[in-house]
Amino acid sequence: MKTSNLVTVGHAYSGSTAAQVKAMLESSGIKVFAHPWYMQALQWNLTHALGGIELQVPASQVELAEVILADVEMTSLSRSRLFLLLIGVIGVIWVAVPPPPSGFFATVRRPAIASTAAGEVIP
Repeated sequence: MKTSNLVTVGHAYSGSTAAQVKAMLESSGIKVFAHPWYMQALQWNLTHALGGIELQVPASQVELAEVILADVEMTSLSRSRLFLLLIGVIGVIWVAVPPPPSGFFATVRRPAIASTAAGEVIP
């Protein structure tokens, strides 16, 4: 199939989310192509930079795919819960991670004093 016949119906930013949506559409008989799927699997840290995983369907099945995706409510964290989670993580890091060492502390030179087992001091 030519890529000009494909239409992007959505983007996913994790492999598991893309797999769920792809499975949902394929169970309805829609052929789905996930554009940079393998790039996300190899270097997941570039997923946002690449614009996520594009889920593309043939142009003849776009309307059916949009109807199916409109009925689906993907769960995600609300902004307030995400903010509380972020504050919690920062709090744990603040308490659990010691600050990096810094500064210079000079030592005071003292004459070495040695003693024998009998307690005699040797200058």
